[in-house]
Amino acid sequence: MIRENYKGRQLKAVKGKSYAKSRISVNGTDCGEWFGTQADVIEWAKRTIDDVDSRPFEGRWNECWYTPGTYELNEHGHVVAPGGICSCDYCEKRRIEPCANITAGGQCVCSHCMKPYLGETSTAASETDVTAPSREQATTKVAEMAAKLSDEALCLAWTGTEGKPATRELALVRGWIMDEFNRRLGDDLFDEWLMDVDDNGGVNPLAYFATKGN
Repeated sequence: MIRENYKGRQLKAVKGKSYAKSRISVNGTDCGEWFGTQADVIEWAKRTIDDVDSRPFEGRWNECWYTPGTYELNEHGHVVAPGGICSCDYCEKRRIEPCANITAGGQCVCSHCMKPYLGETSTAASETDVTAPSREQATTKVAEMAAKLSDEALCLAWTGTEGKPATRELALVRGWIMDEFNRRLGDDLFDEWLMDVDDNGGVNPLAYFATKGN
């Protein structure tokens, strides 16, 4: 076991249950198991803390990464400076073009609104433990919502995810939308669209829906 205080955060690393992994906690919050020695995960936590401290409060990080007493939680559970406001799109009620108002059965499919279907996720982008609901339950629920969207609305939801900062939620949402594209277009058209994206960047898939069945 390694215990260390780093910039006001209490770090603790112990041997993990899985082979070659160690478990890290920050300010008493379990941040999961990672490949590496206990010293390795302590260094990873320090680098993450340095990154947190280099940015303004932006609603991105779990509260465990901040020094106790230096922040508050707003009504959405996002970390903010004392007396401050969160600068994320959701808290500022910015319209996330064009997906914020694209709904499936009344459910917004933007990455923020999909969080309840993702379960509790770790703060690191490289590995995530989805605990509740199960991955299968979440996928089934979102597939049901996506199936209610028109082709146009589904394509708008996709284009609304482009150019956004990479997050675990966004990656999962894009994966779910792509699954629905594949189901509707069929393997051949779907593969053509993917190759077009690889060659030309952000290609609106709506054009491929127009050729479907021709």
